Amino acid sequence: MLGAAGALALSATPASADSTTCSKVTAPSGSDSAAGTASAPFRTVQRLVDSLSPGHTGCLRGGSYSENVEVRSGGTSSAPLRVTAYPGEKATVVGEFEVHKGAPHVVVDHLYLNGRTSDRVSPIVNAHDVTFRNDDVTNDHTGICFLLGDSNGEWGRADRARIENNRIHDCGRRNTELDHGIYVEASTGAVIQGNWIYDNSDFGVHLYPDAQRAEVRGNVIDGNGMGVTFSGAGGQASSNNRLEGNVLANSRKRWNVESWWGGSATGRGNLARANCLYASSRSSYYNEHGGVTTSGGGFTSASNKVANPRYEHGSANDFRLAPGSGCRAVFYGDPSAVPGPDGSVHAASTPRFRPSVRLAAARHSVRRGQRVRLRGRVSRSSIRPGQRVLLYVRAGSHRRLVARVRVSRAGRFVARPRVASRARRLRFRAVVPRVGRSRAVRVRVRA
Repeated sequence: MLGAAGALALSATPASADSTTCSKVTAPSGSDSAAGTASAPFRTVQRLVDSLSPGHTGCLRGGSYSENVEVRSGGTSSAPLRVTAYPGEKATVVGEFEVHKGAPHVVVDHLYLNGRTSDRVSPIVNAHDVTFRNDDVTNDHTGICFLLGDSNGEWGRADRARIENNRIHDCGRRNTELDHGIYVEASTGAVIQGNWIYDNSDFGVHLYPDAQRAEVRGNVIDGNGMGVTFSGAGGQASSNNRLEGNVLANSRKRWNVESWWGGSATGRGNLARANCLYASSRSSYYNEHGGVTTSGGGFTSASNKVANPRYEHGSANDFRLAPGSGCRAVFYGDPSAVPGPDGSVHAASTPRFRPSVRLAAARHSVRRGQRVRLRGRVSRSSIRPGQRVLLYVRAGSHRRLVARVRVSRAGRFVARPRVASRARRLRFRAVVPRVGRSRAVRVRVRA
């Protein structure tokens, strides 16, 4: 068992793809009848993965690929099959990404994966010894993101899956409690480490119903509906799983750590140890013990620390732990590590207030219960198709998301959140992922 002194050596900067040797290449401007070389690339990711053999690396040139991808054949323990971005380029796959049960020893890294057009789940892992690392995974709140294995036994198990150094965010439909960031359904020996798992509708990590001997460590799991659950159903019960050295904070709906057993079996040997916990629910009930409840049984909570994580720039999804963070003493990993494809943070290493995002209020004094009209602009140089703006409000020490809007082609956006807080003064801020955030706009609330 690791202690703080023996924390995992998670790299502060994701492994670069710049030294990659590409066996085959695909590009948005290519052709599937081409040779698949850098000068004559394929057109689709599916054609690329179908062309690969054990030990081969398939590279995606920069751009967006709108398609469902199924990796049907894999590699070996000594010669894995790899799918990655072309060195120095940003490649996005929009659609379902599945590793079939007949494709073991596959590595998927340095990609942007958006499953918003899939059938509610992506990526799907149904093979053993599959790794996703240094990826950015989301689906814009349309369904589950990672699904590891099939508990019915038909599609396959995700034994020894490794989910490492990824950003996993904005997954799940609203108000269902069914859609999670990582859903470990049928897996033995999974390792989930070094990820930022945030702003997902339901659980950040859902160990249910047949997750065995999983190691969940060195992750920041923040701002999800719930944090982590040890769970089971029927005759299946997740057992011998370890949740250690993570930051678990700011769950919006319920607990940071909980359990649930919906059948005849209750899990055994599950442990939540040496985590840093911070609960900020509006309901004080869910804030007890740092947001941990053992009332459901099936796991032990021990040696956890309750402290404010104090991120470098959490409102802009930069979850590096600041030098004075109370979580540094127990965090299993490098507190300065930045997961994802390119080693950058959404607020980057730029001035805290970037002039590329602006926000203003039509009125600076409103009555409680009324709506406040907020309008803003993103500089033309920062606009991307479908750009999303997150509107946050802070009342005292509490911050919450109040609106998500899209930017027009001209870079403008408008939101009209209702003022429900009993606070007398509110501060609104616009955050544009990977671009920056606006200055705070202050609004006075009248009774």
